[in-house]
Amino acid sequence: MRATLAAKRVAAHKKNGKPHRTGKRSENFREILESLPSNIMMADRDLVIRYVNPAALKQLRQLETHLGTRAEAILGSSLEMFFRNVPVPRDLLANPHTLPLREFVTLGPETILLVLTATLDMAGAYLGPTVTLELVSERLKVDAQNAENAACWAAIGNSQAVISFDMHGAILSANDHFLGVMGYTLDEIKGKHHSLFVDEAHRSSSDYRELWAKLNRGEYQSAEYKRIGKGGKEVWIHASYNPIFDLNGKPFKVVKCATDVTQKVKTSLEVTDISQFLASAAEELTATSQQMSANADRKNCDLRGEVGGADQPNGFQAWRFQHGNRQGN
Repeated sequence: MRATLAAKRVAAHKKNGKPHRTGKRSENFREILESLPSNIMMADRDLVIRYVNPAALKQLRQLETHLGTRAEAILGSSLEMFFRNVPVPRDLLANPHTLPLREFVTLGPETILLVLTATLDMAGAYLGPTVTLELVSERLKVDAQNAENAACWAAIGNSQAVISFDMHGAILSANDHFLGVMGYTLDEIKGKHHSLFVDEAHRSSSDYRELWAKLNRGEYQSAEYKRIGKGGKEVWIHASYNPIFDLNGKPFKVVKCATDVTQKVKTSLEVTDISQFLASAAEELTATSQQMSANADRKNCDLRGEVGGADQPNGFQAWRFQHGNRQGN
């Protein structure tokens, strides 16, 4: 529509015999291109590069090793030089009806995103493609790493309870698994402090303060923790507190991944109680057995004494009688 209006203005100027100020507009347009931070190239209908702005020229100088030519020699070369490793038909690049077109191309180890759009004159006639060039190698690596990290976190979230906090301990988010373990909804806990999940004694302890001091220093923490769920229910988790760092290496949030081990801990405590009970019972049984054995020994001694006295010869019994009588006197 704009091209049509521009063409009508040009026609009107010609009809009235007035010169059209296309030269001035072209100069202004070129000044804009020269000052743009984006990498811009312009080619004609035959895909011959006719213009490269300073930003693009600077970028191309960094790629000269992989271009196979000096950046300044790009002018007059074919745009197809960027598509040597990409099977893009020439007709697709030169046809205004197939534009805009986005293509990732490789130059050596680098990846470049080329975006081609159709350039029209004031009358709407196709002049050739305008090309923006962006070096995206690092961005693609970061995107790939982020995608991998997202996939890892998704996998962790499917099997573990996950919750995140800011560096002051305020809750940012929690997955359904965590909410199910603790018995809360996200609305009930979002924005509240982590201390919601600990008892009063631990909340005011030096150990709890030191946990957050270490996390703020960027130190990873992992252990088995007792936590308090909704309604005061006791929950045991094996958890890791993972500080997440910004681009400056400063921790800006903490992600906790946890596994519910409540039943395991309860079973362990029950086994411990039973073991202690059995040990105590064994000690009592041993003491009782020893007492019974001692009593039996004493009884056997008494019985042997009685039996022995009944079997003594008459002379010895008389001696005992007499000896006893003398002691009595």
